[in-house]
Amino acid sequence: MERNVPRADGTYIRRETIASQAFWDLNGVAIKVFMVFRLKCRIVKTSAGKKEIKNILNNGEIIFTFQEAWKKYGVPKSTFLRARDQLIKVGLIEIAEDGGYHHTTKYAISNNWKHYPEKTFKRAKSGNLVGMKTRFIKGTAISDTNNPLSTAESGTNSNPNGTESGA
Repeated sequence: MERNVPRADGTYIRRETIASQAFWDLNGVAIKVFMVFRLKCRIVKTSAGKKEIKNILNNGEIIFTFQEAWKKYGVPKSTFLRARDQLIKVGLIEIAEDGGYHHTTKYAISNNWKHYPEKTFKRAKSGNLVGMKTRFIKGTAISDTNNPLSTAESGTNSNPNGTESGA
């Protein structure tokens, strides 16, 4: 099966990312999903003196849908969700903006992996209780997100132009 990968010439992943415990704790599908996320990054090179810095131009605006995972890569929705959740847990990606019915989820490449395994970034499960005892009782629904804006604590820049230094 010929894969329809993004039209990037390649991707850039720092040596320290590949050598990290976070990267080595990923399973096969999660690594493949991470590579597609990295191929979707638009990288801009800037120079700071003699040093060249690579920044992600569209960080926080990366879109990778369930339909795309299934149609282009043959990854079922449940497998994609497990891979995505594993990438979030180890801190390689984060959800920049939650999606909905007509709104796609936007992702950002994160530097949170530097704090893994001491700290994990697992998404909280939905606290909504659905059942006969709590069905129509006010106040039983609990928000399923910790912070609606970002989980970044490690210097991932979530500014409006979406750049990250040291990509």
